[in-house]
Amino acid sequence: MRLAFSSSSAISDSARLSAALRILLSPLDFASTDAWRAAVCEELCQLIGADSASFLLSGAGDHPWLAVHMEPAALEAYTSHYAAHDAATQRMTARRLPVAHQWMLWEQDEIRRSETYNDWFVGNRLHDAVGFRVETSPGVMAGVCLHHEAPRVAGERDLDGGVGVLRVLLPAFAAGVAACDRLARTRDTFTSTLDTLPCAMLVCDDGGTPVHTNVALARLLAVEPEQAVVRREIQALAYRVGSLLRRGVAADAASALAASRMVRTGSGSYALRATLAGRDLLGPRPGILVIVEPQREAQPLSDQALHQRFGLTAREVDVARLLARGLSNREVADQLAIRPYTARNHVERVLQKLAVPNRARVAALLLAPAPGPSPAADARFGRDAARAPAPRSAPRSARGGPPPNNEATPHAPTRRTTATPTPSFSRTTPTPGSTAVRYHPVARS
Repeated sequence: MRLAFSSSSAISDSARLSAALRILLSPLDFASTDAWRAAVCEELCQLIGADSASFLLSGAGDHPWLAVHMEPAALEAYTSHYAAHDAATQRMTARRLPVAHQWMLWEQDEIRRSETYNDWFVGNRLHDAVGFRVETSPGVMAGVCLHHEAPRVAGERDLDGGVGVLRVLLPAFAAGVAACDRLARTRDTFTSTLDTLPCAMLVCDDGGTPVHTNVALARLLAVEPEQAVVRREIQALAYRVGSLLRRGVAADAASALAASRMVRTGSGSYALRATLAGRDLLGPRPGILVIVEPQREAQPLSDQALHQRFGLTAREVDVARLLARGLSNREVADQLAIRPYTARNHVERVLQKLAVPNRARVAALLLAPAPGPSPAADARFGRDAARAPAPRSAPRSARGGPPPNNEATPHAPTRRTTATPTPSFSRTTPTPGSTAVRYHPVARS
């Protein structure tokens, strides 16, 4: 129900005024500043009996103007052209009128000669404007203007009553705008601090919508061909944390349950870690800060390192690298232009020398860096590498001895120095009546 206020009925409608006061005083209860501005416009239209409203908030970034029940083209035309010729704000300031309607600022003959009034207001059926404005701090000005679709006729619309209602609401409006200003300043300080940090970070709301990308992350993603993949995973992690919060999971538990994930692209890997950034930054919704850490990719061991560490020949190094790429025996044969039977023999020798049971374990040994041996061990490795490779069925110790200082590499199994027999890799047939336990590397395609 819309109300056409007189000075007495405006004060008597305490329920409607109370609702308007609650909205004006609680911008942080809304998902965003724009959501609060839209709610203010809707409530004031109902309260005053207006048909449309516009809200100016000078500190609202790239979109200081917001309107309800107004054509987007009309608002665009005003902000791009007619606002520069509209003297309403200047007249309200000069006359010290924080609340006014249009006939308090212009005489009828004067306003009807105005290009802005005739072309924009009348052209868009915006009549009998009434509104208020505040300036909470230097450079931060806010105002709401309400319009009626049809011009008033004598005695039909009491604009003075509407001015009286807005005067009652003006302190609450000023308080709400000040709260928005403080929130914006706090957010600006926070984001400015993030921009000075070397860590790559993205702030999202609990729905995974990005709020701020800091400078370090912008630089990181600028050289990532699949940056859309990384952004999508960041937002998914933020949404996951937010969904746990919405289901009533405590903040600490939500962060622990869904705090990290790994993202791999064609050019790198990234570790994502999420933490809560605090509710005051994004109004009632918690902010979620996702830290993006590029992971140092393992560098392939050189051919010389593979020869020294595992005793691989040049051909076996080639085979090992093809196995690390996931190629089958036949594909290895095609790549090296050799017979499939020869490729299979090479594969078996590579698996034997690497001491792995199947080809799935090869890539980790070839790609992961290992700490280098001590200088004293270097010479020992050199002497051992110069020895001729032992037969396939021979124990590993016969092909150059244990690693330096008898220490295992981080990825290769520890070489046994006990009396436990080394498993045989031969394809001999057990004698009748005996039980043979044979350990064959998986070399088949």
